[in-house]
Amino acid sequence: NKVLYMATMNYKTYLTVNSMNAKFFNRFSFTTKIFSRRIRQTLSDIIRWNVPEDFEERSIERITQLTSSYEDYMLTQIPTLSKFARRYADMVKKVLLG
Repeated sequence: NKVLYMATMNYKTYLTVNSMNAKFFNRFSFTTKIFSRRIRQTLSDIIRWNVPEDFEERSIERITQLTSSYEDYMLTQIPTLSKFARRYADMVKKVLLG
């Protein structure tokens, strides 16, 4: 799925550019509110620019099915930042379904 691919590329870019924020985000759960706003906005932009126009007509079940293993995949990317990967994958799912 193109959107999940783009979200993963954003994740890798974020880790490269904002590695200190990612480490902080990984360590403390309260940082979700601090750093997630900008990440969510970027994800919303990625989705808006890359989804087909009939995206709204697709069923929630289909989107859920496509994203069901996304968290598992994200956990393989940078194993030392597992909490950040889980939170990021959760944000991707929420933005896609929201």
